[in-house]
Amino acid sequence: MGMWGHRTEAEMCPRRSWAAVFSHRVLEPLEDPHPASAAVRVGPVVFVSSILPWRSCGRASPWDGETHAERTRHTVERLAAIPHTPLIWGGDWNHALQGPERAGSIGGRGHILAAVDALGLVVPTSTLTHRIPGLSPIDHVAVPRTASVQEVERVPAEHQKKWLSDHDLYIVTVGEVDPATAAP
Repeated sequence: MGMWGHRTEAEMCPRRSWAAVFSHRVLEPLEDPHPASAAVRVGPVVFVSSILPWRSCGRASPWDGETHAERTRHTVERLAAIPHTPLIWGGDWNHALQGPERAGSIGGRGHILAAVDALGLVVPTSTLTHRIPGLSPIDHVAVPRTASVQEVERVPAEHQKKWLSDHDLYIVTVGEVDPATAAP
């Protein structure tokens, strides 16, 4: 079974893409909406994978803004221009969307939540647990608010009791997404 993929044109370091989207179905690569975001169309659905600014990312490219909240706002403003009928947006958002904030900022969280609302999305992963007790996940999947969410789960990124990554896998299973009702 083959895979089709699209990686960001920009690299975070040599031979390492910022983000990517892979599919078992044929995909149409779209222009990267931000250097740290990859976008594709699979059938009628647009999928975007993003890395959003983290608290200590600094002001170097691809981040614009003096404060962390400004860098997050500039990034999500560019993402808000994505064709989004319907849209599934996920990735390493570097923000808990509820509870204590350790990776991002409360101001950045506000900008993300405003973009999610403007895009007509919901974030079912926001209520899952983080591997560290008391924290919420910073990796998310947002789906159209009209989508029928069937299952949401976190799969620990570990093998033989060793962590493979500091990011776990989050899976959101939805029913068929109707383009006619997925607009914001």
